[in-house]
Amino acid sequence: MLPNRPRRIIPAQQQAEEIPMGALAQGRFVTLPDGLRLHYIEAGEGEPVVFIHGSGPGASGHGNFKQNYPTFASFGYRVIVPDLPGYGASDKPETTYSLDFFVGALAGLLDALDIQRCVLVGNSLGGAIAIKLALDAPQRVSRLVLMAPGGLMEKEQYYLQMEGIQKMGAAFANGELNDAAGM
Repeated sequence: MLPNRPRRIIPAQQQAEEIPMGALAQGRFVTLPDGLRLHYIEAGEGEPVVFIHGSGPGASGHGNFKQNYPTFASFGYRVIVPDLPGYGASDKPETTYSLDFFVGALAGLLDALDIQRCVLVGNSLGGAIAIKLALDAPQRVSRLVLMAPGGLMEKEQYYLQMEGIQKMGAAFANGELNDAAGM
């Protein structure tokens, strides 16, 4: 049983009053041995919980988890909220942004912060990164929290199994879409 584990959900307005958001949004930087400079937010003390954001325009750790990590910090967890390489205030090197690249950067951040074992919370791309790190180094991950994680299926397999895509494909094959478009 974890000490100080949240027992109730705190509305966003109330948590913002309990912990000033501006105080937590101030970030730090760490330079990894390969020269990659990562931005991260750190707050609280206790068991480390690392929040890994998803991708997309304007994605960042704080932007993705600003309504979540303050509550965890207030309940006695050490929260780490990095900006992945290529996002937020972290470096944006010209390289291939593969899953292994992101996992290596996250492992480097954990090493730099002397985090041997932690909870990983991953959203979308962050979920895929969390899964891969857990598979590559299970001793480093105490728990996984996955929110719509990427990487569980090949994109093509996933899309082709979606009911809407199947209906659209059938309608196109039957000529229904051409008729609707006046073709």
